[in-house]
Amino acid sequence: MPLFNPGIDSTGGTITGSLSIANSLDVANTLTAGGDAVFNAGTNTAGSAPALTPTFASGVASQLADTARDYIVYLQIGTAGTGFTLAIGPTSTPANTIFASATPVSEELISFRLPAGWFVKWSGTGTTLAAQIAIGC
Repeated sequence: MPLFNPGIDSTGGTITGSLSIANSLDVANTLTAGGDAVFNAGTNTAGSAPALTPTFASGVASQLADTARDYIVYLQIGTAGTGFTLAIGPTSTPANTIFASATPVSEELISFRLPAGWFVKWSGTGTTLAAQIAIGC
């Protein structure tokens, strides 16, 4: 049986002033806030997440136009080719290999998180990209 603060019964009640919860609050049905609800554990950036159309070229390390935030990058393989490598890193010589000499599949979608300001370098033997998009995190 749940424990209730004196003055608040299990059928409902009103709290005047402020209520502080140290660990967790589980709401079984509906929680209604009459004013502004403030949640300090994070920031909702969904409304401001930009979408960029990068132009990463094979064999060239480059950055996104926006270097101030992280992005999820999606690369769609066009022509499969016989080899594909992909690396990211904080310098123009990316050292963090995501794909090491993989054989891509036509229409395959490759996605990865790109930290703010990092470089991307992909190379393909006969491989082309059909589409590129980056969504801000």
